[in-house]
Amino acid sequence: MLGIYHPFLWNTRETDVDNLTIYKIKQLDVILTGQIGSVTLVNAVSGAVTSPTTNSVTWTVKGVTVQATRVSASLSDGVLYYLNVDGIYFSDVITKSTCTREILSWNSCANQYYDWDSDPVTQKISLFDPVEVAPIIETESETIITEYGQQDKTLRVNKKYRIQFVAPVGYIQILSGLKINDSVTIDSQEIINIEVEAQEQEGGRYSIFTLSYQLKNELQEGSTCCDIINIDDIISPDNGGGGEECVGFTVEIQYTGGELSAITTGEPEGTPIYKWYRNGIYLSGASSIVTDLYGDYKVEVRIGACTAKANYYIVDECTAFQLELTKTLNSINGTVSNVPDGETESYSVVLNGVEVATSLPYTALEDGIYYVYATAGECNKVKGISVTLEDNDCDFTIDIIENGGILEADTDATTPTYEWAFETSAGRNVIGTAATQVIDGKGIYWLNITQGDCTKETYLYLEPLTESGIFVRYGGTGTTFTVLGINLLDITNYAGTIKVTVNGVVFSYTAGAPGLNQYSVNITGQLLFANTLTNPTIIVELI
Repeated sequence: MLGIYHPFLWNTRETDVDNLTIYKIKQLDVILTGQIGSVTLVNAVSGAVTSPTTNSVTWTVKGVTVQATRVSASLSDGVLYYLNVDGIYFSDVITKSTCTREILSWNSCANQYYDWDSDPVTQKISLFDPVEVAPIIETESETIITEYGQQDKTLRVNKKYRIQFVAPVGYIQILSGLKINDSVTIDSQEIINIEVEAQEQEGGRYSIFTLSYQLKNELQEGSTCCDIINIDDIISPDNGGGGEECVGFTVEIQYTGGELSAITTGEPEGTPIYKWYRNGIYLSGASSIVTDLYGDYKVEVRIGACTAKANYYIVDECTAFQLELTKTLNSINGTVSNVPDGETESYSVVLNGVEVATSLPYTALEDGIYYVYATAGECNKVKGISVTLEDNDCDFTIDIIENGGILEADTDATTPTYEWAFETSAGRNVIGTAATQVIDGKGIYWLNITQGDCTKETYLYLEPLTESGIFVRYGGTGTTFTVLGINLLDITNYAGTIKVTVNGVVFSYTAGAPGLNQYSVNITGQLLFANTLTNPTIIVELI
């Protein structure tokens, strides 16, 4: 599938249609290029099929025949659709929304980008719930030579508007296509110098797009020889209107209570002449000015042939004011920085044009794109974040700690329930439901922890010794025998049997208090028997 006049990232199988990627538009109106046979609009829930309106055009560009098909259809409220193109291309989910702002774009004639020729079509691009962000002010200037030396002259000040919105990642292709079309309008105003930025969100389905542009009717033209020139606009604050630096003569700008004042030292004889500038534009000839506008202020003080200069920058508190959003599971949180002095930030969380919260953090209750508005005094910031609900019950860890013959469940679950099971070659059986479990032999200990609707499982394997029999003691007489090569203290409630051979006679012993055909293990790891054994061969058969 070719072309840039649609927002879709196509699927090659109908089963791959992603119901978590949703295109919200007023009505379906896209252009598909390439050889197309049939296009149907499918109800994603019921499977019902309708036929959209199609209009195909074929023309030749540089000897190449090109075909394009315009696909349009009215959508019903609350219905989820997808496009089926020839049974081999399938769009993601499309639904109707009235909370959109439309961009209109068209080309006047055929060109190298293969748009319509003699009958240009207006392409509609729907931006769901877009938010205007602070514009960017750019100043263009040129350097000229005057009797006072090199000067910087401001030619124009351009304003770039910006809107921000969240949309499926495929929107990047149709938005990038705007830059090559002849005409693009927003709210009936033609826009130019379009730039697109995309910040992909978690999960890879959506991006936060920032669309920057200028209004064509606001674009300032450069000066000509016939323009009326204001001498104060030409005289650069960097070079001034004459005079030179004199030793000891300086000026400093002080900003107090909203007033900029020029404080001079080492003044020569004469009357001072002041010139104040903001961002290179002449403001006043007073010794001080009252202002709360941000910008780069400069003052030039001239007394006789001597000139002193100074500058002072008033920070734009609202430009410095920043908002950052984070998401943990279903919880949205935000932090602000550079809050203006004396102001306190407040928040508004909006979903589908409706305010759902006035504080952070906020736990989302449904899927969607949430916009967080932060306000501090006169300053405002807004950012969007995409949320797909996750299961909070599963936000916990699980582990088993072995401690002195006791297994302990290690978890940060807030409302856990426990189930222990023991598995050997004979099978797996539940042995406990407490937070701890006594070790009862070698094997696999399973732990299930349940919280809400979520269950997690882990295990600890207490590995048996691989030997089928180990010589523990040979010879000696008594009731206590040192264990060789095996730490029996690691064996809790050992229920295995051992063989004791005395004078060629084999006896079987089981674990327990020392008694008839029984043995135990003392605190130093020795075997204890009730009866005296003379020169026995002791074999541990099963551990």
